[in-house]
Amino acid sequence: MLRAAGVDLPFDVRLSDESTAKLAGKPVIVGVRPEDILIASPGNSSIPCRVLLVEPMGNVNVVHAEAGGHRLVLTTDSAFRARHGETVNLTLKAEKVHLFDQRTSERVPWQTA
Repeated sequence: MLRAAGVDLPFDVRLSDESTAKLAGKPVIVGVRPEDILIASPGNSSIPCRVLLVEPMGNVNVVHAEAGGHRLVLTTDSAFRARHGETVNLTLKAEKVHLFDQRTSERVPWQTA
């Protein structure tokens, strides 16, 4: 399980032996593009988030949310509705998540386990 900002992300990460040795016990940055964060049903594979703002932008909404004390920005279709303070559940497209060494900002190659 990958834990980011105090939130368990819903997939397992497998690092190379070299990356594991280099990053053991060290923080990494988790990066994901707004279009690769999806609204999900509540459950073990979702991340509960608090909606901060929904910006209608024509055919999409830009949603600002908070999880584990960290801000997230995602895009949804224009039919999505949520109010400030409402909890929604999110999931990430695992194949679109990027990990970076916090100290060097270098990308860390990984794959799902």
